[in-house]
Amino acid sequence: MENNCPKCKQPKDSGSPLSCLKCGAIYAKVAAHQQQQAEKQAEIERAQERLARQKQIKAEEDHLAKRSICTQCGYTGQPITITKGSIWIEITLWLCFLVPGLIYSIWRLSSKYKACPQCKHDSMIPASSPHGRKLYKETE
Repeated sequence: MENNCPKCKQPKDSGSPLSCLKCGAIYAKVAAHQQQQAEKQAEIERAQERLARQKQIKAEEDHLAKRSICTQCGYTGQPITITKGSIWIEITLWLCFLVPGLIYSIWRLSSKYKACPQCKHDSMIPASSPHGRKLYKETE
């Protein structure tokens, strides 16, 4: 048991075991109040830790949301757009033959795809997808 009053920190007098004679504090109430304040502080700290974890998870999700990962080579970054065919053939067809040039242009526009800049394969997936997260963790 403490020898000092928890409120005024003065030595306890032997006169009353329940309250301080100098400041009038009731020891049980002061102890309960201190316990309640300690519990509130602990809850605030736990809430701050949860918030910090949530911010970290959100930052990781935002980082992954902006990226894609290649399932073939493991490249992580932005995909590039690849158009099949040749621009020179398209220009030649437009200059020489109007209808085949139009058909070739439509085919080229419809055959565009997002590809990996390293391996040129069309296997880029969002890094925020479940499979993308798994691959991202494996390649780190």
